[in-house]
Amino acid sequence: MSGVKSLEELTKHGAEQASKKAMGEEIEELEATGQEDERKASKWVKEKGEENKKELDKVQEDRLGVLDKQTSYKFEDYKRILAKYIHQELLSTDIPQGYLLRPFVTEEGVGLAMQTPDKRKFVRAFAPVNKPKFDMNAVELLVIAAENKIIALEEEKKNASVIIGPNGRTK
Repeated sequence: MSGVKSLEELTKHGAEQASKKAMGEEIEELEATGQEDERKASKWVKEKGEENKKELDKVQEDRLGVLDKQTSYKFEDYKRILAKYIHQELLSTDIPQGYLLRPFVTEEGVGLAMQTPDKRKFVRAFAPVNKPKFDMNAVELLVIAAENKIIALEEEKKNASVIIGPNGRTK
């Protein structure tokens, strides 16, 4: 059975290939942006942007395709898939340490619960309409709202000043 590779070997091989590909892209990017010919560099940046847009569009189409198929099945399964997509969107965002975000499914809909480092809790949810295009938009807006709340809380933390009262206590 020397021809059969274990899952661990395949994973290592895949990681090595991804690493080599990423390194090649970084070298290409450095060469393009460091070139004296601005036309060449701007053309490369434009091509790179178009590639990224195509990848994002493909992911979006795949997600909509899966949701389209699920609309004819149980609504609970559809909501679970939406929660999974919320989780995937959260993985691609940069969340500061200490924040806990968790998508959830209820009878009424799908939501996102957030706990801050100081243990404050925030919840936001929506009721899916069983139309994939609209529901994916709601998923994206839910994640954006969470990111905006985190940014606002971080700004609040930076700008917070301690007020010392006449009795010597803060706040």
